[in-house]
Amino acid sequence: MADNRHKVVKHFRFTETEAKTLRKFAKMYGMTDSDYMRFLLSQNPEDYPEIRQMLSELINEVNHIGNNINQIARKNNAGWGIDYFIVSELLKDRLVSANIHTEVLGSDHCPVELDVEV
Repeated sequence: MADNRHKVVKHFRFTETEAKTLRKFAKMYGMTDSDYMRFLLSQNPEDYPEIRQMLSELINEVNHIGNNINQIARKNNAGWGIDYFIVSELLKDRLVSANIHTEVLGSDHCPVELDVEV
């Protein structure tokens, strides 16, 4: 049977604030400072798959809310994601027209048409 007693002693230096914070959290969880530091060292993000899953779901929900806001804004003619063209000095005299197609649906972006004489 393996000997699980703590045989290695390490000394750490803390600022007063760090020591108080360590003591506060250890006390909050009913642990000694040493036990709390061992607890912190044993933690891995992989230990909490449910938190990673919840975070992923939260990110997806926020993305869906953003898409819904964009769609509502476009339907109410309150704003769109408009893509654009930048024309160089060489082409600016050949520019015939530029149009934003607000009638095209299916995205929060309105297609932009640029007509250039070649």
